[in-house]
Amino acid sequence: MYDRFVEVIKVVDLTNVPVHMKEILDYAGTVMDIRQEKKVLHKIADIILLVFFATLANADDWVEIEMFGKEHEDFLQNYLELA
Repeated sequence: MYDRFVEVIKVVDLTNVPVHMKEILDYAGTVMDIRQEKKVLHKIADIILLVFFATLANADDWVEIEMFGKEHEDFLQNYLELA
């Protein structure tokens, strides 16, 4: 199950991203991550944005948020550094 969580370094190109989306991405990137670095699988901004987008799509719990992320993974990879 955890073999999907391989460390991947990927730079997301934001040059063609609409201004309002770039502002949302930039704002989420200002959150300070105080988690223990060795235990981190995903960037805090990616988690916040996934929850934000899923909530806008009426996801009510963590299972629905996970389902949203898997169903829209191709779209989300345009904006998030999913590992």
